[in-house]
Amino acid sequence: MDWFIVHTRPGCECRAAARLACELSLQVYMPQVQQRAAGGMTVVPLFPGYFFVAGLPREQAPGAIGCM
Repeated sequence: MDWFIVHTRPGCECRAAARLACELSLQVYMPQVQQRAAGGMTVVPLFPGYFFVAGLPREQAPGAIGCM
């Protein structure tokens, strides 16, 4: 199975990953880390603007800027 990197606008990773997972039933991997923020800890993407998708045809990436 081939894995692709999907490039999104920063801050839109979760929305684009959820859309690909739900609408196209693709396996999505978006590593996240905890980061200190005002008032506590938040979870943010390890690679802002990017996530990984298994088996994504290049022409089927709704909400993506590009695929690598």
